[in-house]
Amino acid sequence: MALLYGSLYLFVESFPLVFVDIYHFSLVEMGVAYMGFTAGCIFGYLALYIFQTKFIDPKFDSDAFEPEFLLPLNMVLGWIFPLSLFLFGWAASVPWMLVELSLFLFMFAVFILFQISFSYLAMCYLCHVASVFAGSALTRSLFACAFPLFGTAMYNDLAIEHYPVAWGSSLVGFVALGLSVIPLCFSSTVSL
Repeated sequence: MALLYGSLYLFVESFPLVFVDIYHFSLVEMGVAYMGFTAGCIFGYLALYIFQTKFIDPKFDSDAFEPEFLLPLNMVLGWIFPLSLFLFGWAASVPWMLVELSLFLFMFAVFILFQISFSYLAMCYLCHVASVFAGSALTRSLFACAFPLFGTAMYNDLAIEHYPVAWGSSLVGFVALGLSVIPLCFSSTVSL
């Protein structure tokens, strides 16, 4: 979750590099570009609602619920998150709608991954949920504090011609790709 939070702050650092420097958006137009995030949240909420009503609620009703039943959604979206980072990095210099698609996919994955991860932690550590959430908040806050400090420098140092955020986003995407196997480790014994 800390990487998700840090990546969200990196996006804020990379927006001027992409939308102002490449697409020559004004500040108002760059602000409107955040609508990809809004659409991602809305569709993420809808997907989470469908998952909740179709898969989780019947498990609760039959008293067969285990926290690991939440993880299949994380397994799918764990791959969409790094895909959105790669798409964002390498789609700069092509029509800006593809970059908006990457923002949509990014926020769609981040929204659901956050919700599922919070629910999973709360259900696994019922007696220590306050400590678990405090530790989670600490690591998320440290990443959120650190990522903007090196974000612009990382993008500038790894930039190549016509792709100012390609390798910077890919670097974070490779780390996210490595971390996306974690839900597979926790859910190897549970099936829907």
